Amino acid sequence: MKNTIGKNIEFFRKKLNYTKRKIAEILDVNPSLITYYEQGKRVPTVGKLDKIAEIFEIPVEWLMTENVEDIQFAARTKGKENAAETKEILFFQEIVIDFVELLSKTGMPDYTYKGPQYPYKTPTGSIVKDLKKILGMEDIVYYEQLKQLLQSLFNIYIFEIPFRNEKISGVTFYKDQVFCVFINKGHTQQRRLFSLAHEFGHILFHIHNESYLISRLASTDIVEKEANRFAEMFLISETHLNKLLNKGNLYLFKKEYIQALADFFQVSAESIFYSLAKKGLVQYNWKSHRPTTDYPKDYDKSFSYKDLPWIYVLTCFMAFKQGHITISKFSELIFTGIREGNEIINKFEEILVKETEKGNVESSYEES
Repeated sequence: MKNTIGKNIEFFRKKLNYTKRKIAEILDVNPSLITYYEQGKRVPTVGKLDKIAEIFEIPVEWLMTENVEDIQFAARTKGKENAAETKEILFFQEIVIDFVELLSKTGMPDYTYKGPQYPYKTPTGSIVKDLKKILGMEDIVYYEQLKQLLQSLFNIYIFEIPFRNEKISGVTFYKDQVFCVFINKGHTQQRRLFSLAHEFGHILFHIHNESYLISRLASTDIVEKEANRFAEMFLISETHLNKLLNKGNLYLFKKEYIQALADFFQVSAESIFYSLAKKGLVQYNWKSHRPTTDYPKDYDKSFSYKDLPWIYVLTCFMAFKQGHITISKFSELIFTGIREGNEIINKFEEILVKETEKGNVESSYEES
């Protein structure tokens, strides 16, 4: 245990770019003590261990876990994320690990990914057409509709919460045949729709082993470009776009006209611009036409259990009901206090009694 704790302290300290001196300052101890911890010559007290986990913003159990590197799904992003991003990814990973474990413990039926995948292929019009047919979607895609269909038909669990890092648009995790997608709620709905389609592209073409993928607003990575290409093909119907375009009047392709097209397809103006550029109708260096990447920078980063997928909250409730977790842990998992956690439990109990008789429990939870 000594070596395990020490190695884990060193692992997370380096991953999050903390110096021994900085950790020592926060703990109000001599830096040499941190060296002793990492070498296994001293063991932190329970209080110090809790404080170190708090500094790293991870569960204290992770500091006592053998092979902690396994918790860090092999990232497939180009380059290393910075310390702030790493902390957020660790936070998301903790949610995913708890969720997947509870899905298994509670015996939730048929919760693994049920959609298609296309390893070693690239996005094509025929693939997009087949996907829309499977999903029962029309040419124009709407955000809430896509969210609902991806979860109900393919078992993709979508966590729409505000990110601390504004420039990250989405993160997709794959663990134990479960896909969890985190979408930045702080962005506009048009941006969120594109991000969701983008993450769907990663699921279809890129993630086939346990891993995670971070999607930033701007990236030159080939995998990101391919996911962008899929999102454009999926959201911007070629048939509809051709009907709306008057290719003989290039003067129409100003920012206002591009924005009108974007509003029609429920996407960002930037997405439309790049679609037009691929057709050769506008040039990337046309500054008078090209919209800028814009996103809210000062949005509210707080969230509640209402922002979580209903299936996540339901699974946490079932875990409490079956005795796998306490009310305190239930409240912690859905990011609320014990008092409100108790109220939520009581509401679920009422629904369970009422709707079990109708055989309609799942839809009732979703509506609630």
